[in-house]
Amino acid sequence: MKPLIVFFILIFLVFEISKAQVQPQYLQDPGQYGKTLESSTSVDIQGNPYLFEGWNGGLASMTKGGVQIKISKLRYNVLKERVEFENNGRIMFLDPETFSQFILINGSDSLVFRNKIDGIKSVSVASYLQIAYEGKNLWVIKPIKNLINDPESTYGSTKKKLIQNDESFFVVKTNKEVVSFKMSNRSITKSFGIEGKSITGFLNNKGYSLDNPQHYKWIFAWLDNQI
Repeated sequence: MKPLIVFFILIFLVFEISKAQVQPQYLQDPGQYGKTLESSTSVDIQGNPYLFEGWNGGLASMTKGGVQIKISKLRYNVLKERVEFENNGRIMFLDPETFSQFILINGSDSLVFRNKIDGIKSVSVASYLQIAYEGKNLWVIKPIKNLINDPESTYGSTKKKLIQNDESFFVVKTNKEVVSFKMSNRSITKSFGIEGKSITGFLNNKGYSLDNPQHYKWIFAWLDNQI
């Protein structure tokens, strides 16, 4: 066999072996990795503890080994900070130590969530944050659900709590500096040194709003080029 042919065969084999090593392994049975939920609460909770109403399809990725699990019924319990799924009629959840990332498919969007993001000290390493935009900097959103007392509950009545929605925003810069900010013109100006009129001009030109989550990705992409 000619040396040149041997060389190209070797290159091809190395490429195929490397590709096989990095390709994720898709497993169809998430039940072997899940833990069964135990429902126990004496508190009457009003509101939706989940990121979305109902179930979504998605993927869960293991921290080690590149293994991914396809899950047809997946949801994120923001209140409990827990990734839940349905398996053969049982509601189970994934261990955040084992699974560092999951993806929720919401209509035409795929929302990526990760935990163990270095530098964000105010958030537990087990908590998942949405990767809103990844450019030269990493822009993340922490969905929050808090329980508050029902102001209409009478004294001595059955315990009743309401779910209150909130969000925290962070950017992890290339130098690993973490900046916490709010989606307001004033906070963005103070946090990143961008003139308020520049922000307003960009938003008006594109028809974006700081109050619309569907615009966050594009706003972060613009901010990523400004800082």
